[in-house]
Amino acid sequence: MKASSSGIKRKRNSYHSKDDVYASRTMECNRQIANLVKKKPKGYLEKALKIFDGMDATQRDTYTYTSIISAYASKGDAHKAEKLLREMQELSIRPNVVTYSSIINAWARRSSRDAKAAQRAEEILWELERLSEKDSSVKPNVRCYTSVMDAWARNKSKKYSTKGAERAYDILQHLKQLSTNDPSLSPNAFSYSAVINALANSGEDKAVEKAECLLNEIESSYYNSTNLDDSMRPNTFCYSGVINAYAKRKSGPDPRKCEELLQHMLNVSKKYDNPDAIPNAYAYSAVLLAWSKSKLPGSASRIESILKHMEKLASVSNNKDLIPNIICYNILIDTYANNKLDLNAAKKAEAILINVLERGKSSAIKPTVRTFNGVLLAYSKLAMRDGGIYAIEASNKAERLLQYFERESNESQNNFDLQPDIFSYNSVLNTLSNASSRDPLAARRAEEILFHMMNNSSRHCKPNSKSFGAVMNALAQSRENVRYLTFMKNR
Repeated sequence: MKASSSGIKRKRNSYHSKDDVYASRTMECNRQIANLVKKKPKGYLEKALKIFDGMDATQRDTYTYTSIISAYASKGDAHKAEKLLREMQELSIRPNVVTYSSIINAWARRSSRDAKAAQRAEEILWELERLSEKDSSVKPNVRCYTSVMDAWARNKSKKYSTKGAERAYDILQHLKQLSTNDPSLSPNAFSYSAVINALANSGEDKAVEKAECLLNEIESSYYNSTNLDDSMRPNTFCYSGVINAYAKRKSGPDPRKCEELLQHMLNVSKKYDNPDAIPNAYAYSAVLLAWSKSKLPGSASRIESILKHMEKLASVSNNKDLIPNIICYNILIDTYANNKLDLNAAKKAEAILINVLERGKSSAIKPTVRTFNGVLLAYSKLAMRDGGIYAIEASNKAERLLQYFERESNESQNNFDLQPDIFSYNSVLNTLSNASSRDPLAARRAEEILFHMMNNSSRHCKPNSKSFGAVMNALAQSRENVRYLTFMKNR
């Protein structure tokens, strides 16, 4: 992007200009940029920037900048979006609510991978609030507040999960207070669902209580109202958020409470004719997660039963949203992988993977790296059981599965969800390490996999200390004393 002339200082709030040619040029460029940002054809951002750079600095106005900022926001490039805001301010071009809303949204989009993005989104919101005290035309709307609450909900950092829950909850209370004097700022169902999900992510017992209280609040506000406000109609995200809260509770998940809430969703969707409350695969997956994390006897069987129930419901109601997704199957695989009592758990986990692969030929359900890793983990744990008597069988199956995984990933190079990662390789190395005292070739095979990781794998699969430790242990437990010493020396 061309640097703007810092010496240009002017105020301009409309398309009107002394020079009609410049005004016409501005309107035409703004129309083209806005059209590109709205339709988002291939390379739309680059095309919009080309038009922007082709304009004279004095031709750019609020709408020009806001459209480019919206384009950056849609790409999640918050830094460049905010940089343009500061450029506007330097040139005395007044931003509007859409400008700020787009930048807040850009930071919110980054919050799942940038721990500090939610904080920055909130700072932009307070900047807009301060600006609105002097100029009511730039008053933040509900969307601005909701985007910040959603940013805190998206933040996956364990370090900020408690803070995120507190901040999202406090912003909602602030918004409710503002709405007492300005009804246009009344929070909606999406505002509530964002906060409920932020509370769920924290896992704190008090946060779970707050989440359920918010659900009761929005239900009472909508179902007991004589004038139904559709913006406050409780949706699947509100209910699923509370189910997730009980599933992720640090003091221990409560799968039976989760099932009660799922049944409650079905009841209110019928009683109040609320289609937004009909459970979907996401809501069911939260219940499955609760059973999986509970590690209660029979959890895997209960999950399988619920999956069959989902498939039956989806077929009878012709509701595609009820079809179990890959997340549901991954939860079941993880449940078997962590089952310490069932000797056939690894085989059952692999059977689910095979089922998913077969389904993938004719449906949208495709395995991910987590699907394969769950099965590899199951075999890794099997190899450690009962003094390693199952280690040889487990290592052979884990190796074959990794080889199949690599072939599948080579055929789907553009699918980053289907690429082996460091966990995939380390699981197999651990399995071979446990087999090395019984299988004289296991240590060499572990060493070959390590060299493969060092020479052929992507940077995400380069061996770490656990990789080297597993191979060292394999060599030490085998009769490969010379190879062990050589390995240690070369390392």
